[in-house]
Amino acid sequence: MRTLRKLRGHLEHPYGKRTVDAEAPDTGDHEVMVWWATSAELQAAKLAHAKRQAPVVVLLRQQEAQEKAAAARQALEDAGQSGLF
Repeated sequence: MRTLRKLRGHLEHPYGKRTVDAEAPDTGDHEVMVWWATSAELQAAKLAHAKRQAPVVVLLRQQEAQEKAAAARQALEDAGQSGLF
């Protein structure tokens, strides 16, 4: 089962142009059905991936902004100008 999951995960990589179905009719326990995706399927997969990643991207952007503000504040303090702000 682990090998099947690894294979399926590899074949369904977000940039892949393939669709994988491990539960297709007439496939055995260790078989998967793979077919090339259409343009509509690729766009839907990209959109779904972007929706799943959106909360993480927002958190990363906020963290980067906080780190940048802290670095700027530290640079001002190091320059001896903290009293001006």
